[in-house]
Amino acid sequence: MVESARLVARRVIAYDGDPEWFNPWLDRFELTAQVGVDLGERLWNTFKSVLGNGPVICIGSDSPHLDARLIERAVQMLDEYEVVLGPSTDGGYYLVGLNRAVDLFQGLPMSTPKLLQATLARASVHGLQPALLPEQTDLDYWEDVLALRAFLPAHSANTVAQLEMQLAQGLAP
Repeated sequence: MVESARLVARRVIAYDGDPEWFNPWLDRFELTAQVGVDLGERLWNTFKSVLGNGPVICIGSDSPHLDARLIERAVQMLDEYEVVLGPSTDGGYYLVGLNRAVDLFQGLPMSTPKLLQATLARASVHGLQPALLPEQTDLDYWEDVLALRAFLPAHSANTVAQLEMQLAQGLAP
């Protein structure tokens, strides 16, 4: 359990791939394998498996720079709204929160500029009025990493340095 002034949360990493890659986080996170053929199905299945324990907030692995206050705000919004979305500048979202099981994801154009609008339309079909957080940039490209470098968590400094070294070696003649 993670505690802050207002937030007690169960922390789960829904992974795809080799679970051993996540061993460094086992003392702070539970691991659960993603199940499904595409991102929409995997996201829906993860929500279903975790939702029985209260509201769920999913943060993309491409958004390690999010401020804890923003996440706490999303939790607060779930007291009033059934869906909370954090729009990203690329047309998707960096965060999605649900306080009940409703499939907003399967069959949507994941990883496209149309994702947020498609999700809002799906929420409307289900009679849900989503709350929106402020728009943020997620880390889809190396330029995004460079632009947001100052906001990345301290523990990501080694990873960024390793990536820079690999890029430099790959670009060297």
